[in-house]
Amino acid sequence: MLKGSALIMAHYPYFEVNVKKVLLIGSGQTATLAREWSIPDDWIVCCIHNAWKVVPNRFNILLHAMDFPDERKPKQLGLNQKLQQTLDWVRQSFADDRHGGFYRNHCGYGKTMFFSSFWWIMENLQPDVIGFLGCDMHYPRGDNTFYGKGNPDPLQYPIKSLLHWLGFIDGFCVRDDVMLINYSPYGSPTLLPFSNGIFPEVKPIERAREHRCQGEYWPEITV
Repeated sequence: MLKGSALIMAHYPYFEVNVKKVLLIGSGQTATLAREWSIPDDWIVCCIHNAWKVVPNRFNILLHAMDFPDERKPKQLGLNQKLQQTLDWVRQSFADDRHGGFYRNHCGYGKTMFFSSFWWIMENLQPDVIGFLGCDMHYPRGDNTFYGKGNPDPLQYPIKSLLHWLGFIDGFCVRDDVMLINYSPYGSPTLLPFSNGIFPEVKPIERAREHRCQGEYWPEITV
């Protein structure tokens, strides 16, 4: 399996840098901030499902589930863009329900596209920094995504499970010295236990762990 810079060079031959920084954009309402950003060339931009529409000319990898409709995918792809289905990799990597010494139920892989996308990035790109935007798992009443009202897959699971999987990610990356930064505005509702930052800086502006268990930072989960 190609990993890190080998994967990038195979798909994007004009890249001459190792993968150090990845920006993962989800469909949360804060995703639209990326429209105003000038994203440096040394960032690989991964989008989950419809989030590619926020940066149609700048995303590199569209991560999607098997049932993501073709009509929602880009009509054309640029030289530096590709589609990546995560399901086959889930099956391959989690044979016997385990991978890398830990069990799938502990890490969330295959449970929601956020967790599947995160672990795909960790395994295949092996970055030093992963930034998140629109991945807060905050679902207000009414319009709960940047494109209107959606049916986000985290709603299938209780908050306790989501926090467990996020905590696993947090500890895993502390162990492996991978920096995780939430680029949604500081103080906005989020389940992510990662420090906030101001894109494209990779220096956090605060320590999320100091407040992550306080109710005011937990989103309202609605059905």
